[in-house]
Amino acid sequence: MDLTEYRNRNRRPITLPSGLRGFVRAPSVLDFADYPGLLVLRNGRGEERGGEAGREWLHLVLRRCFIPERGVMCGKEPGQCMPGELSVHEVAPEDALALLDAVSALGGERERPEGPSGGGAFPAGEG
Repeated sequence: MDLTEYRNRNRRPITLPSGLRGFVRAPSVLDFADYPGLLVLRNGRGEERGGEAGREWLHLVLRRCFIPERGVMCGKEPGQCMPGELSVHEVAPEDALALLDAVSALGGERERPEGPSGGGAFPAGEG
């Protein structure tokens, strides 16, 4: 397997409702490292973190998990993008929802498996 094959092994083609084509992939460990708030989805009292985690998840998916065909995603303000760059701020809501669905279908939004101690780090049979 060469680098291109390795790089593309987990990418899936997608055509968004707007017609924009590209690829989606599940987030990697390094993607989550850039969004540490997603690693702890509950506060110390066991309550769900509301909108903040949702915004971080959306930004992670748009910025890191979508690769537009012949382009790159960026976090720049609209109007500051170079040719070939698409800002996360320019993505239409229906396209963003399609990307969230596609990444979730790849297994990008998983709950941590519960072990005997109530918070095991590995699924049964692993680790």
